[in-house]
Amino acid sequence: MSAAESSISSPPNRDDYDIFISYSRRDKEFVSQLCEALTQAKQKIWVDWHDIPPAEDWRQEIYRGIEAANNFVFIISPHSISSKVCIEELEHAIKHGKRLVPIVRQNVGYDNVHPDLGRINWIFFREEDDFDGALDKLISAIKIDLRYVREQTHLLVRARKWEKEGRNKGYLLQGSELKKAEQWLVESESKQPPATALHREYIETSRRVETEREDAEMRLRRLTPQQVKNRQAILNKVRNFWVKGVLENSLHDQVLIELGLEKRADAVVSAWNMELATTDEAQKALPKGTKVIAIFDQLGEGRTLLILGEPGAGKTTTLLELTRDLLNRAEQGLDYRIPIVFNLSSWVGKKQKIADWLVAELNSRYQVPKQIGKDLLAKQELLLLLDGLDEVKAELRDSCVAALNDFHQNYAPEMVVCSRIKDYSVLSNRLNFQSAVYVRSLTPEQVSNYIDSIDADLTGLRALMADNTALQELAKSPLMLNIMVLAYQGVAVEDLPKTEVVEERRKQLFDAYIERMFRRPTRLKVEQRYSEVQTKRWLTWLAQRMVQESQTVFLIEEMQPRYLKNKFRQWQYWVLLFIMNLVISGTISTIVVLQWFQSEHSLSWSSISNRLLLFSLCLGFVLSTESKADSMRLIMYPIVQVFCFLFRKKLPRDFRDNIPILHDIDLSRRFRLKFPSFRTLKDEILQPSLEFAYLLSYCMWRMPLLPLLLSDILMCVLFIELKPEILKLYVITKQKSRFLLQPVFKPLAFLTTFLTTFVAFIFFLIPNSFFALFTETIEESLAPNYRVKEVSKTAFFISMLFCIFSIVAFQMPAAYYRGIPCILGFLAGFTYLSLLKHLSLRLILYHNNYIPWNYARFLDYAAERIFLQKVGGGYIFIHRLLLEHFAQIELEPVRL
Repeated sequence: MSAAESSISSPPNRDDYDIFISYSRRDKEFVSQLCEALTQAKQKIWVDWHDIPPAEDWRQEIYRGIEAANNFVFIISPHSISSKVCIEELEHAIKHGKRLVPIVRQNVGYDNVHPDLGRINWIFFREEDDFDGALDKLISAIKIDLRYVREQTHLLVRARKWEKEGRNKGYLLQGSELKKAEQWLVESESKQPPATALHREYIETSRRVETEREDAEMRLRRLTPQQVKNRQAILNKVRNFWVKGVLENSLHDQVLIELGLEKRADAVVSAWNMELATTDEAQKALPKGTKVIAIFDQLGEGRTLLILGEPGAGKTTTLLELTRDLLNRAEQGLDYRIPIVFNLSSWVGKKQKIADWLVAELNSRYQVPKQIGKDLLAKQELLLLLDGLDEVKAELRDSCVAALNDFHQNYAPEMVVCSRIKDYSVLSNRLNFQSAVYVRSLTPEQVSNYIDSIDADLTGLRALMADNTALQELAKSPLMLNIMVLAYQGVAVEDLPKTEVVEERRKQLFDAYIERMFRRPTRLKVEQRYSEVQTKRWLTWLAQRMVQESQTVFLIEEMQPRYLKNKFRQWQYWVLLFIMNLVISGTISTIVVLQWFQSEHSLSWSSISNRLLLFSLCLGFVLSTESKADSMRLIMYPIVQVFCFLFRKKLPRDFRDNIPILHDIDLSRRFRLKFPSFRTLKDEILQPSLEFAYLLSYCMWRMPLLPLLLSDILMCVLFIELKPEILKLYVITKQKSRFLLQPVFKPLAFLTTFLTTFVAFIFFLIPNSFFALFTETIEESLAPNYRVKEVSKTAFFISMLFCIFSIVAFQMPAAYYRGIPCILGFLAGFTYLSLLKHLSLRLILYHNNYIPWNYARFLDYAAERIFLQKVGGGYIFIHRLLLEHFAQIELEPVRL
């Protein structure tokens, strides 16, 4: 019977049947009799008049019934062998390895039936045949190797579900189920029906993934507790930065449209793809609903994938969806590799190998110590997700592709790269990857369905889009479609700008979006802090600098003096830096020198002060340049300028273009301390230090000589819980406080206090704070200005130590004790150097109205207005297209 013509009822659907009956409608009376007899024999039957639920796709439901049945019974008659639907059902059963049971209702020639039916013994149910005897033969036939056939059906159903779900690893076999399936596969070599290709692929893939899972478990078990903590810290950062910070807050996430994927075998180089280059397989649309994680899984061990697409088509969103799925596996311990996202725009060229770049990026973006980063790369524990190949400087892109190929050949990591297809297609090099996919643009039907699904007044947008080709072209991008909806809500068609030029229409859309974002309600508790003019100006300057530097993620602490394009402002920066260095170096030098010369009567104070001034000027000048050569060039610069002016000569290019006052600011390379938490400070440093100081003083001098004031502060303010014997000593100290005030004991008390404090500092503070710099730890969290704050705290801490030890040194007769302030003074100056550079740059940019004073607060405000997105301690524009739009705005110059 033709399934399209069948009468349909709706009993509960099943996934386990003994028999599927394929028949022609003209044989329905016989089939009804047969079904009744089989039901009485306790056989579960799939027949189309009982088992197709209402509103289901009847053809797909029939196919599911065939796959779920252990036996495929075909009613042979002149009507069935000529029915197109019956033949399709038969071919589907053969394709999926179902056991065929042919039943003859009316005689037909062997030559007229399908060859696969002709090779099987037929069971005759003709009018003249014994129905009960034939029924017994049928039941006997379907019970042959029943366990084997049921397992075949069970595995087929599982495999088909795995295939329909995009080959999701969650649908694969595990443990005892997998072992049972492998035994069945061996058994299928000698039984009928044999295992299909899908059966084999499903079982083999399950075994491969199970092996990978076991390997991952073994690797994870071998990790030390600190390595486990570091791994989890990186996973948390990737999830917080990219999944929660970008993917879940992106404009694309609001577009509930399933993006289509297409294989592009010709985009990458491999032996297999070279064979396909001349065939239609080079560009092949993937089934609807295919997920990128499924494509990635199919590639097997050493997976490499290239994701291509048009601007705004959803490439980065697709990459981050893959990141999310991989993170879930890594967090569940199903994969030992750590998926981690980088942007290739920061790669600087051939002089930097990809491995070195990755280590530097791990350190700067995720605060992974460089040695840990090198180990992770060497052990192939990173799964690299590299966005923005098209954002690398145009002249460096071919070199970047070559560097990626070289890196993959040497390190063989699993890797995904993302790029705009137009920028990738013009390159002379190709990535040596296994596969490539193209994110397809939206179809007109998808665009129309999405606009209809929005609960907002889009009458004007619909009317304009009906006959505006530029708008129709832009709507193919999910990003631009979403911006249209946000920008044109409630706008009448006559108020919408008219243009047929795509680039002009895109500019108008972004302008409208920006204006709309300024008017949208936000979660800010206070009124708008910044005017529209200020915000646009600061975002324009930021976008221009990011394009200039090929940056995608902007970090406040990575601002560089080269951002100053005007020479006058460059000199402003250097002079301000010189003044700051002069003040700091002068202050430190004065304190240190006075300690050494306070007892020298041969030098007058005026002579000392003159020498200090000269020394401070020289030191401040040297600190404001990076090398001796730069210092000499800077000294020669005004002389060369005067010479060229007097003799009417042209300033040499070397002096004109390379003024030695602009050097990169690298806060990450400066000396920084790892400060303990308050609880650690209280429990592991201050309390043991105080106890140790009391006990040492008591044992050495039989009296407590720790200063009363210090003990009172530590006891009362920090609430240190002392042991009973230590508390007893504290009481004795209070009782003998008068004794400490006697002049004869002041030097002894001071010396003992210094010694006990110093020893306690060495034994407790250093192991818990300074030595943390040399342990393999990764910071758990990151906030804007993180490095600036860390360097500031370190500089302040060393400065306090410098002041304390300087005061102590003034009281000490031995000259060698005064070397301690000298060392601390050097450390303080070294720590302040990068901080002063950063502060000088911020002051110049603020003075010229390029940035506000509280830059982090402004960037948070811009993120609240959906111009930016926060990524850990950095910020990115919501999309590269918006960044490019702001960068094209002409920045109004500031009067000098």
